[in-house]
Amino acid sequence: MKILLLGREGHSEFHEFAADLHQALPAYDHEMEIAFVDWIPNETGSRVDKSVSENLRRYAQPYDLVHALGYRTAWACAEAFGSKEAWVYSSYDRPSSTHRFLI
Repeated sequence: MKILLLGREGHSEFHEFAADLHQALPAYDHEMEIAFVDWIPNETGSRVDKSVSENLRRYAQPYDLVHALGYRTAWACAEAFGSKEAWVYSSYDRPSSTHRFLI
C-alpha cells in the first residue's frame, strides 16, 4: 500500500510521529511519503476550500491512502475526498466539529 502522510508546514508536533510511522511501515510492506505542505492554509471557506481540494486531489492521486495530520488537514481531506475515498486523520486533541466527515 502506498500511503501519503500529509500535514501543514509549521506543525512540528507531528514530525516525530511521522518519522516513527515512516520507519515502521516498511516492515509491513507499506510505502509512505511524508509531506508538510504550505498550500493548506488555516482559513476555510468555499473560495479557499475549492483551491485546496483541487491541489489535494491532484497531489494524492498516486496514493492508496491519505493520512491527515491535524484537524485543518483533515478538513481539507473531507472537502477533497468526502466519504468516497480512503483517508484517515490523527490529532492531539478533541475536534471542535462534529461534522460526519471527521467523526
